Amino acid sequence: MATLSQVKLDYFSATIEDTLAAEAYKKRQATQKANDTHIKDSLATAKRRNKIALQAKQAEITRRANRQISEAKVQAIRKYVTIERQQKDELLVLARAQLASYTLGPDYKKYMLKRIARVNNSHFAIIKLTPQDMLIADEIRAATGLVPEACGQEIIGGFILQDAQRTFQADHSFKTWLEEAVRDFRFS
Repeated sequence: MATLSQVKLDYFSATIEDTLAAEAYKKRQATQKANDTHIKDSLATAKRRNKIALQAKQAEITRRANRQISEAKVQAIRKYVTIERQQKDELLVLARAQLASYTLGPDYKKYMLKRIARVNNSHFAIIKLTPQDMLIADEIRAATGLVPEACGQEIIGGFILQDAQRTFQADHSFKTWLEEAVRDFRFS
């Protein structure tokens, strides 16, 4: 039979073992909780990093796409402008030819006399004409009092008025009219 000391010793040992087991359990729980918290924090950090990396990648893709779109727009505008310039040049050549043909017809002389009569000639003394229009110079001088001169530049048709001091001129030439019309022309 066990002695009282032995029973006390056994009870004390069991109590210590239970206490140690309880403390070990608490430590395992605390360690597990710390590990769970660390894993949770690590996952949250990884998620944040992944989210930031994903946002950076999306931003880069968006920038690249916007750059490509901008470059495509610039190329399209350049192509449009080139085509428009070519079409305007073709239009200018055709219009020049038609105007040159018109200046050789019978209606042109009537147009010139009527157009010159409509311009306020009070500020001008000289009218510059194409060499072909110098054939009607006497009629122009008689109708307007302006001194006709052959124009030194190609004006296709029409006329240029100039003051006596040659400081101011009003250009009513077909060439200037045509260049302004082509410059302002918009294809629709």
